[in-house]
Amino acid sequence: MLNISIKGAVAALGMTAALAGNQAGAAELRYAHVGAEGDIQTVYAAQAAEGIKTATNGEVTVTVYPASQLGGVAEMVDGVRMGSISMGHHDFASLAKLVPEVAVFNAPFIYRDGAHALAATDPQSSPALQAVNEKLVAQGVRIIGRIYRGDRHIFEFSGEDAG
Repeated sequence: MLNISIKGAVAALGMTAALAGNQAGAAELRYAHVGAEGDIQTVYAAQAAEGIKTATNGEVTVTVYPASQLGGVAEMVDGVRMGSISMGHHDFASLAKLVPEVAVFNAPFIYRDGAHALAATDPQSSPALQAVNEKLVAQGVRIIGRIYRGDRHIFEFSGEDAG
């Protein structure tokens, strides 16, 4: 279930401009993520980049750097905080070094289904995520959207031969 909108893309632009202090006029943003070619993360980033360009009549362009080209998750979080990366996406837990309670959004079995996961993590309407965002903004980052990539399961190797 891919949840992308022009409104979200424009919100990304607004967040980036507000937090990074971009100059007036044409701008180029750097969007980094860890997804490989063909992964839903790559599709999301490409659609967001196109949405931002369209919504700003070409005044803002977004260059997408997939497959950890600008570093791993920790480096990307640091890059966004420093302003060398305009935006990025990764799992909630990657921000736990800044605000530990954000990792709860990655906990297994807390969502009934995809719609519940998207509602619980909606930065526009989730009180829990809004409270986390207040703490993140103080550290130079903000959650502006989310991607539902399906259920995740915890499992372990039992040491027994499955065959």
